[in-house]
Amino acid sequence: MYLSPSGSCQKKFKVKLNFRQFYRKTVDLVGEVINLYTDLNKWLTITIINISMSGLRFKVIGPNDIKEGHRLRVNSPLTINNLTK
Repeated sequence: MYLSPSGSCQKKFKVKLNFRQFYRKTVDLVGEVINLYTDLNKWLTITIINISMSGLRFKVIGPNDIKEGHRLRVNSPLTINNLTK
């Protein structure tokens, strides 16, 4: 995307715009998730890919029963040392 300034130099600059409400921090953390929608009392191993003030993105390792709309509980080692990599 190119933006043209309204000043007198009229130079164009390439910029990357991020419209997220909260910044997403890239992380590489191992955690666990359980599906509260099903009655299976089984914790699944996950890799947390990024986090923000309003959520996180993770990848489930192995088969799972998670579907859109399910409620989940996540356990993870969110410490200062892990977040500053």
